[in-house]
Amino acid sequence: MTDLFSKIKEVTEIPAISGHEAPVRDYLRQQLTPHVDEIVTDGLGGIFGVKHSTAADAPRILVAAHMDEVGFLVREIDEQGYIRMLPVGGWWGHVLPSQTLVVTTHEGKRYQGVVGSSAPHGLSKEVKEKVIHPLDLFLDLGVYGCRCNASFKSR
Repeated sequence: MTDLFSKIKEVTEIPAISGHEAPVRDYLRQQLTPHVDEIVTDGLGGIFGVKHSTAADAPRILVAAHMDEVGFLVREIDEQGYIRMLPVGGWWGHVLPSQTLVVTTHEGKRYQGVVGSSAPHGLSKEVKEKVIHPLDLFLDLGVYGCRCNASFKSR
């Protein structure tokens, strides 16, 4: 794996759905600081590394990228232990079933689950032909019937 690829992999695996980009911003601040003269943030949370030059004709370079990603918020944990999700960003429901997602807690713990939906053999023909709405999907962490001391609190 090349150094560039490993850096891209490292930064893209930081959990940061829209509105919760702080982990990526912190990572970028740490990576940029040794290479720039000044770190500037704007009112929207953007971060800029500025390198000052004494040369009058010094080139100006801007590297721009989004820090956020589309994702989901937990909207409910039902009586069977399934996580009902609220989409953040644009999702097309048909691409989600059987995908693995990672739940990141407020404490930073991460749990992997699989997106599920109603079984196709239990659906009418009309329902099968419609696009699946993300609100009709759930995340299965495989914890049904599990006795644990975990508690969930809403903000």
